[in-house]
Amino acid sequence: MIAATGAPAREADMATMDIGELETRAGELVRRVRDRETIDVTDGGTVVARVVPAAPAPSEQQSAEQPADPDVKRDAMLAWLRDMEPLIAELAIDWPKGVSAQDVIDDVRRERW
Repeated sequence: MIAATGAPAREADMATMDIGELETRAGELVRRVRDRETIDVTDGGTVVARVVPAAPAPSEQQSAEQPADPDVKRDAMLAWLRDMEPLIAELAIDWPKGVSAQDVIDDVRRERW
């Protein structure tokens, strides 16, 4: 049985589908999730999984937001770099001479792996 409200605002209102129904109603589940609905899958009344809409691919998101304009991209990158200037200045105060950011990344990766 599917219980549905269509609005994932509160977990208690979220749509549910029993695990036994998945095989026969998978198409319906996918269509509903494609329509941006979140559905909890239950087993014996206990939620065991949550099916959520996938985030749009970056290319889909960009085309939906705005066309790929090189000037817009450049302006956005320059604005981001300006926002980073205070952080860069703060890091530079104690940064050791002769050590690159890549050196630090390589050291961290060696320690982790």
